[in-house]
Amino acid sequence: MPKRLGVDIQQEANGVTFSHALGAHSQFKIHASKVVELKNDHALLHDVKIEMYGDDSSRVDRIEGAEFEYDQKKKTATAAGPVEITLMRPGDGAGPPRRTPKASLNRY
Repeated sequence: MPKRLGVDIQQEANGVTFSHALGAHSQFKIHASKVVELKNDHALLHDVKIEMYGDDSSRVDRIEGAEFEYDQKKKTATAAGPVEITLMRPGDGAGPPRRTPKASLNRY
C-alpha cells in the first residue's frame, strides 16, 4: 500500500527539471531531485540546481542549495539555508567559473 501523503501535500515527484526559453534561447533551468507540491500554491524543492544562461548562451551562472521553497503565484524561489553561487565573468565563456564562498543569497 502506498504511503499516505501529508494533509498539506498535494503531490510529490522525483527528478524534476523545469526550463524556460524565449524562442530558441534558454533563459534558465531549475532541477530538483525531489519536489513536494503543497496545497497553498507553494512547492518544496530538494537538492536544487538552478542554471541561468547569458544572452548568447556562452555563459552559465549557477545557484545550488539543499532546499528551496517555490511560490507559484509570485514565481519566486527562496532558499531555506545556505547556497553556493557560481558566476562566470561576461566574455569569459572559456575561462573557469568564479565561486562565492558560502553565499547567503535567499532569492534569485
